[in-house]
Amino acid sequence: MTSSKQTIYVETTIISAVVGRLSPVPENTRKQKLTRHWWRSVLPHFAPVISTYVFEEISDGDDSLAIKRRTETLRFRLIVGNTDIEKLAGQYLRAARLPEKAWFDACHVACATIYKIDYLVTWNCNHINNGVIRKVIDRINRAQGIDSPTICTPEELMGVL
Repeated sequence: MTSSKQTIYVETTIISAVVGRLSPVPENTRKQKLTRHWWRSVLPHFAPVISTYVFEEISDGDDSLAIKRRTETLRFRLIVGNTDIEKLAGQYLRAARLPEKAWFDACHVACATIYKIDYLVTWNCNHINNGVIRKVIDRINRAQGIDSPTICTPEELMGVL
C-alpha cells in the first residue's frame, strides 16, 4: 500500500533541534521550541524520509543524544546514498562555490532530488535553504530535466495543513 502523504526529507538540523538541549541563545531556543511543536503537530501529515547521510550525521557527537536522535527517526523511511547522488552533490558544491565542509549539505539536497522527495525541511540557511543556493540547485536540476524539492524551514510549513 502506498502512502498518499507527501514525502519530506528531514535534514539533520531538524532532528538536532528536536532532541538537543535547549540553547541559551534566544533565537535558537525559539527555533527549537517551534521545531518540537512542528514535529508533533505537522510532521505526522507527511511521509518522513532520512538518508544514510543524515543517519551518519545524527550518529556523531554525544552518545546519549545520538541514541535519542536515531530513536526519533526509527519510523522514517531510510534512503541510501549512491554515486548518482554524490555526483549531483558535487555539481551543487562546485556551481554554488560551497566549501568542502558543505558536502553532506549538498548530499541532502541531491538525495531529496534524486528520490523525488516533495519537501526538504532544514534550519541550515547557509548551505541549503539559501535563495542564491536554491537558484543554483534549480538551474542544475532543470538542465538535467529533474524537479527540485521544495526547500523550507519548519516555520514555513506551519499552518498549511
